[in-house]
Amino acid sequence: MNMEDCLKKGLLRAHNFSKETVEKEMENAIRHLDNAERNYEFDMMDVAIVSSYTAMFHAARALLFRDGYKERSHVCLVVFLRERHPETREFAELFDIYRRNRHQSLYGIDYEPLEDDAKAGIDIAREFIDTISGII
Repeated sequence: MNMEDCLKKGLLRAHNFSKETVEKEMENAIRHLDNAERNYEFDMMDVAIVSSYTAMFHAARALLFRDGYKERSHVCLVVFLRERHPETREFAELFDIYRRNRHQSLYGIDYEPLEDDAKAGIDIAREFIDTISGII
């Protein structure tokens, strides 16, 4: 799927957001990163992974909102990052991996999250948020 497909299918749509909305999305990203860190400390690796992904999701949405779009698809948010912000390409790939990990954590039957995956997710989310903040 590419950005054009996402737009044609209505999974990404043009929309104007205020600067305050973009800032709130970044605040949400930081709040979810804090949640990920706390859950990691309490040995709740699955919740830490979900929270890390959610932190990345809100940071990516802040950039999407700033650029004048809203999303109806997590996949199209990854596509947006890849196509519209090539400087985030490496993070977009990691974001997509954690999107799938989040899905397995929430819906998988045999998914066993590893401590290393949870810790890496937190570190990636922190760097991702810093990168997005720098772009915005």
